[in-house]
Amino acid sequence: GMADFKIPEVIENGDGWGPPLDVPPERFRDMPYAPFSKSDRLGRAADLFSSQSSRASDRYGIDGYPDDDEQSFTMVDQRPSSGPFGPGGAFSSGGNRGRGGHSGYGYRGGSGGRSAQFSSNRRLMDERGEFQGRKDQRRTGFRGGARGNSRGGFRGGYQNRGGRWEDRSGQSSRELSVQVAEDWTFVAEMSHTQLSKMKCEKLVEGADVVCAGSLHFYDRAIDRVTPRNPKVLSKFPDREFHYVTTTDDPIIRRLASQNTANIFATSSIVSLLMVAPRTANGWDVVVQRIGDKLFFDKREGSMIDFLTIGETSFDVVDDKSDANSYHSLALEATSTNQDLSQTVLKAGAKPYKFEEADPFAESGVDSAPVGYRYRKWDFGEGRSVLVRCEVDAAMEGPNGPSFVAVKALNEIYDVKSEWKSRLDSNRGAVFATEIKNNAGKLARWTAQALLSDVEQIKFGFCTRSNPKDGSSHQLLATHLYKPKDFANQIALTSNNIWGVFLYMVDLCYRYMDTTGKAIFMKDPNEPIVRMYRVPEDAFDETDESDDEENTEDQDGA
Repeated sequence: GMADFKIPEVIENGDGWGPPLDVPPERFRDMPYAPFSKSDRLGRAADLFSSQSSRASDRYGIDGYPDDDEQSFTMVDQRPSSGPFGPGGAFSSGGNRGRGGHSGYGYRGGSGGRSAQFSSNRRLMDERGEFQGRKDQRRTGFRGGARGNSRGGFRGGYQNRGGRWEDRSGQSSRELSVQVAEDWTFVAEMSHTQLSKMKCEKLVEGADVVCAGSLHFYDRAIDRVTPRNPKVLSKFPDREFHYVTTTDDPIIRRLASQNTANIFATSSIVSLLMVAPRTANGWDVVVQRIGDKLFFDKREGSMIDFLTIGETSFDVVDDKSDANSYHSLALEATSTNQDLSQTVLKAGAKPYKFEEADPFAESGVDSAPVGYRYRKWDFGEGRSVLVRCEVDAAMEGPNGPSFVAVKALNEIYDVKSEWKSRLDSNRGAVFATEIKNNAGKLARWTAQALLSDVEQIKFGFCTRSNPKDGSSHQLLATHLYKPKDFANQIALTSNNIWGVFLYMVDLCYRYMDTTGKAIFMKDPNEPIVRMYRVPEDAFDETDESDDEENTEDQDGA
């Protein structure tokens, strides 16, 4: 007999195409609708061999429901790769260890192989508000690094040897200059964008209040040095270079007792705050308020007096030895700058002396000849700023001696020096690269020159005598700039730098007690400067030093 044929039920839709919306087929009931974007590559309507079908099934699952989020973002690439993200590369994952990291995600640098973590939902605040975001739980080892005592010498050792020079690049998390303590109170937060837009509407001229120290004259024969005939920088191992903080300066103490001004600082500290939007590394500045007076100080163990190399560069220096580590390069740049400032001076010439003697000179100690100009700016409204500015050398002229700042630019290379071949033919390009890679350092030098009111800045291009040895350097050439002309070239305006500093002064008067202490901190991983109120005994290591001495005495007994 013939097979039975049952006519299927057909539901007619008189209002449109396809089955009615209120009567879906049983097999499609409760199935979620998977939306798609117009940018998705759908492929053919019925392509059983395309890899698109496998990707679609991975995304939405076999039953039409989306799979787990982590699985939906899993990609497996079995092709060998020699790039930086391939197996064994600088950013390799899994068992491949990155340079300086552990197993897991090995980011290049001393961050312990952990990936950088940023708070994605933290909102910027103009001034006050709760701080939303993570606290950096890692402690820094800068404490005891560069300790500026009354003689300004660099005492103590570098304790944080884990951080590498690559830490300055954006791929690696850099350490805070000081660990935020639990008893600190968050006060304000300033982004680099906010700081770069600030302006001081009323600029005033600075005036000398006290001038001290002495200056040697600049040797003009230095300007005839060429890359083909370089000059080896002299070494001055027994010469003292003073980096005395504000409250340890006897002249500032005297002027403060005479109520000469109510805001006191050094040009090193003020310039760092002024150019904060151009810096990348972490730093901190301590502020003490006594009545209506503010004293901007550097913390014991701070590294703000050390120069950096390539702070704002994105090119990673291949660190194959301790000579190219972050701390070694900072020490090398600082010592090279010191050696250059003394090498360019005329030997045996009679020095130019100011009214008062060097306030930091000690009998029997060879101190570097430096001129100190204590200059005052009165902005009105109770804001009178006194800054100790420094001058490196004097230069003879028809109208008497003029003042000069001398600064050293360092080249770090592995095999062959590029500066020796490029300075003669393309010095402008070399200098432009230095401005890009060291924006914070050069802006800070320019701000110091403007504060000191020097007529010229002498930049010296210095390179290593041996690429593997950071202790011996050669001067290849010099370049002269007037501070105001160079400031215009790098878009550094007096309105902005004074606006930034005076804004921070206003924050101190607004949120600090009449006898209190605060700290400004630059976040090394985000373009942000934060202000905290800290206990009055914060950063006071006198008790710790006494405890260490007592412990040593007991051990000796």
